[in-house]
Amino acid sequence: MKRVGAIAWVLGLALAAGVAGSASSHKLRFCPEVGTWVPYEIAMSGTMTMSMMGQGGEPLEITLNGRFEDKVVAKSDDGSRTLERTVTALAMTGMGGERDVIADNGGPIVQQLTRDAHGVLTLVGDHAPSELAVNPQDAGSLMHLAFIQLPTPDAEVSEGAEWDSAGGLNVYAGIEEIRAPTKLTSVTTGNPAFAMTACTLHVVSSATLEQPGPDGQAMPIGLDVAQDTQIEQQAALSNGLVAVSKQSGTVSVRIAFRGNPVGSAKIDPFESTVSFDEETWNSRKAGQ
Repeated sequence: MKRVGAIAWVLGLALAAGVAGSASSHKLRFCPEVGTWVPYEIAMSGTMTMSMMGQGGEPLEITLNGRFEDKVVAKSDDGSRTLERTVTALAMTGMGGERDVIADNGGPIVQQLTRDAHGVLTLVGDHAPSELAVNPQDAGSLMHLAFIQLPTPDAEVSEGAEWDSAGGLNVYAGIEEIRAPTKLTSVTTGNPAFAMTACTLHVVSSATLEQPGPDGQAMPIGLDVAQDTQIEQQAALSNGLVAVSKQSGTVSVRIAFRGNPVGSAKIDPFESTVSFDEETWNSRKAGQ
């Protein structure tokens, strides 16, 4: 199956070629049907430089590579969707060397997400995204950081329209400042049709993690995170499901212990790509 055909099938699109892109304005919404599932590949890489207690270290290459699937399992009266995310493969390299996160977990990682009709992430399991601190040494945290779905505006928009996505991107804990000017750069014609959006994201946040100390007691570690990235996203015009999301920029972290600065880390460059996983899709269809 050709790639465009696979994407059209999995996203549940049945639009005549040229119809979706011909309108002058578009109502962008996140509205996939229950039962729809999308397999993804994720690839993140970066060069991290750390300094602890005044001592600098050698630049460290960090990577995160994996596969996951999002399946729509429920729809609420307010238009929000509940998705079940199953991470089937996730490997990480970084400070602890190489890690097979799925093997460490004893099997696939299953997580429930809720997104509203604008694609805004409102729940991760039972927690609001604003409760999740960014930890550059944690695979789940990096995955959350690497795949940020851009919310859609209230009004219908045409190519070139701009809006502020800041209100819908409260995606991790302690956000103190956020700017997210977003633009609909183009709308493709064909089957499927896609909305292409771009966002310049600037986020400053502050949070505290409880880490186990050498004596077994919890150690409060303060993390001040600054993220400056450019996001380019391609989502199905008919239902808002993301087909491709690319992000590049920098992530800087200041580290404190009991309120006292002890170090810093910077990932520069920080790059990530999340894309439709045609291999998994074709393999699953062949096995049916």
